[in-house]
Amino acid sequence: MSAEIIEETARILCDPKATQSKYERAILLFGLQIAAISPSQPAVAREARLHAAMKILEALEAANGAADDALLDDRLAIPDYKKVLCRMLARDGGWRGISRSWTRKEFADQIRIRWDESRDMTQLVDFSYRFAVHKGADDNRKGGVTMARFFVSRIAKISDGTLKARQREYGSMAVLAYVLRKVRLGPIKLTSEEFVSAVPVQRFLQPSADV
Repeated sequence: MSAEIIEETARILCDPKATQSKYERAILLFGLQIAAISPSQPAVAREARLHAAMKILEALEAANGAADDALLDDRLAIPDYKKVLCRMLARDGGWRGISRSWTRKEFADQIRIRWDESRDMTQLVDFSYRFAVHKGADDNRKGGVTMARFFVSRIAKISDGTLKARQREYGSMAVLAYVLRKVRLGPIKLTSEEFVSAVPVQRFLQPSADV
């Protein structure tokens, strides 16, 4: 996910006048969360938006009593269904993208792994942030990544090689991953019943208990 797309997504999520529906905003938020923990593989964020769109479409069908064999025209008559289908799911690959994607459980398992791995990098950011806040006025040390790796590797028992790999992978995206963990806004498990609710954005914005 490029810096431009991240900036645009953040604008949509924060702008109360944005024209996107609450379902579209929920999908964008999930994609942003996954982009933050998969910075070297932008396709994963696109797949996250696909899966989120499918979950929301399924929830809309269930909430409106759509039969499994309902015609597409009947499904498109469901409020907000067409917006999610045409403006979100189709944009990220549509049916072809779905056919090539991981299963829902496989994708959820991948996100769990990436969320756990992101903790290594966010510990480096946390060290540098705390050092900058608490260092004395006459302390000329920068408290950058090299110093952070030295202390975090010893305190958290993580090899320096692992921390170097995380540093190369995340780059500047580490700050976003750190903020999401700091404010307890980790991605909700894709297979959870809570992933979609009557008010998806509010549910997505609730603090994650899994950090």
